[in-house]
Amino acid sequence: MRKLETYWCNAKPTLDDIKTAYDIVCSSDIAVRIDWFVPYNGMHSRIITREDVDRIPNYEVYFDEHIPHCYGV
Repeated sequence: MRKLETYWCNAKPTLDDIKTAYDIVCSSDIAVRIDWFVPYNGMHSRIITREDVDRIPNYEVYFDEHIPHCYGV
């Protein structure tokens, strides 16, 4: 078991938000959960762990692959 920190984004996460999450995960054994809300689409959430950082070391690649860029209405 490990500590989980939760962060709220007022809009969808930005590249800087993902970089910050990666920095937190890399500097400790804390998992980071990012939550956000898209009008007419609902709540979204991603959890970034050490395993994610090891599997996808580049936060820009994680952002492109795991953060939705288009939301249906």
